[in-house]
Amino acid sequence: MSSDSESFPLPSTEVKNGVTERTIHMGVRQWAWDPAEIRAKQGELVRLVIHNADIRHAIVIPDLGVEADIPEEGAIVEFTASQRGAFDFLCATYCGTGHAMMQGKIVVE
Repeated sequence: MSSDSESFPLPSTEVKNGVTERTIHMGVRQWAWDPAEIRAKQGELVRLVIHNADIRHAIVIPDLGVEADIPEEGAIVEFTASQRGAFDFLCATYCGTGHAMMQGKIVVE
């Protein structure tokens, strides 16, 4: 898969009511996330704007309690980066033969 991340807006942060909100645009398609590694800071509200290029997917970040469906039109997924560390994310909806390799990482500093 060639990277489409150059066409997405850069990650941005904004403080609302004392809470830092980080917005990250990312792509998903059979069998890859773009980018496959994202970064946030502990305590931030993370908003993933997920652009879907093909079929239904789902994102799961087990250690952060995140699970969300990603229909063909894409999705916005929000969660708080509650703890520091590196956490795997994966697709939880079977999407074909490369499904098992469809993994990424979020690093919370």
